[in-house]
Amino acid sequence: MLICYHTHSHRLSRAGTTSGACISIPTLMSRSRHARESVTLTVARAQERSEDPGPKVLFSGESEFNGNVQVIEIPDCAILDPTVEELRGFRVLLLDHCENIHSIWRKEAFLTKSYWDYLATLAHLSPRGCIGILGLGAGTVANMVSQHYPGTKMQGWEIDPVVVEASRLCFGVGYLEEEGSLVVHVGDALLRSSTIEGGFSSIMVDLYADGLLLQQLLHVEAWQSIRHRLQGGIGGRVMANLGMSPRSIDGWPVDEDSVHTIKALSCMLEVFDNEVNVLHIRNMDGPRTMNLLAVTGPFKGLQEAWVEGLPSALSHLAADYRWEKWEGDS
Repeated sequence: MLICYHTHSHRLSRAGTTSGACISIPTLMSRSRHARESVTLTVARAQERSEDPGPKVLFSGESEFNGNVQVIEIPDCAILDPTVEELRGFRVLLLDHCENIHSIWRKEAFLTKSYWDYLATLAHLSPRGCIGILGLGAGTVANMVSQHYPGTKMQGWEIDPVVVEASRLCFGVGYLEEEGSLVVHVGDALLRSSTIEGGFSSIMVDLYADGLLLQQLLHVEAWQSIRHRLQGGIGGRVMANLGMSPRSIDGWPVDEDSVHTIKALSCMLEVFDNEVNVLHIRNMDGPRTMNLLAVTGPFKGLQEAWVEGLPSALSHLAADYRWEKWEGDS
């Protein structure tokens, strides 16, 4: 990852970490958009408790890639604004350049209610082998895969060593490494050398910089490099989070950042022999925009295989969405 590689995000004011504070969190959004509006939540003081129940800074470090890197824990106590209930008890990763939430985690089993849940489902579409994660961040999707697909082997790349340190200390990544399910590499995810001997069974791509899809992904060379890292002859797929969907909802204007999504899809079509399929996921910041995931490989049987392989905790993902074959922007 280069600076800020992940998408769906909240924005969380660091000023909200003092006693009795209000935290301003604009609603959950795709990282490829800037915040349009904000909601305010108040963390109520816990009854009969002397300690401060407000958000706590668990980690803070300076990074050449992301400026100030912070991990903040949201208390699992009464929160007055229902629009941010999903953050109760979570730890969130904040980066200076974007002031968005780039990774989330909690000790108990969890769903992100965001694109990470869908990205993790590549695990049951993948042949046996090791899955590559290009854009690991603090390990949200790796935790999701480990939780819902135990035994899956993964190797992930993150360019920022400070983010990796935070992930090990605060996001359970150290445990994933200890149990042998995840190998973490500090380095550029788009280098051809960011691979393993024999190639990956499948690859997840979640690469963003300053809230926008990484510019390299708008060129065929990046996708050629990614395809080169798939193990040959086993039918492995690449699943990518491409940010804002170009699909309009109920007449609302399409987000301007969707032009980057279309460019990336065009490159994928060229590199993956016109076998690219898309899933439009409604964003959680309201009914007006959608996020887009793309997966390579044959369209025939994709939806059926996806639905049949979903673990029970993720079975609800198929209720509202179907994979579609991407035919190009027309």
